[in-house]
Amino acid sequence: MDIRSHERARQESHGLVVLVRGVALLLVLLSLVGGVAGGLLRACTAPVPGTIGAWLASAAVHHAALMIGGFLGTVIAVERAVAVKRRVAFLAPLASSLGGAAILLSHPVTGAWLLVAASVAFIGVNIAVVRRQNASHTRLLLVGAGA
Repeated sequence: MDIRSHERARQESHGLVVLVRGVALLLVLLSLVGGVAGGLLRACTAPVPGTIGAWLASAAVHHAALMIGGFLGTVIAVERAVAVKRRVAFLAPLASSLGGAAILLSHPVTGAWLLVAASVAFIGVNIAVVRRQNASHTRLLLVGAGA
């Protein structure tokens, strides 16, 4: 008798799923690298060279949005979406990662609206978590999502 016979057999990942995961990871890394590079540029006391790329200038101006919305928003939203176990819950990390990429591509208005959409979706996911487990820590996470 197999010790784990009561557990569901793990399905192999479909090629499209692997591709989507790779693209999502790339978008998260772009936000992280852009946010860190922008933060370092903002903290630098030396004069900024006039030949920096547009993405680096955008990263410096939108450092907070990249780090909080693009990077942390995506990573935390993925964790919550996995906990909820619904495909629609992955709209929050998708929108936040695309928002970070849009900011780096010098489309800050589009990026900002994608981050707003990600925030609304993230609040919805946290409402589902509170309904599933009404505890003080899940309510606190919902209040944090609203902030």
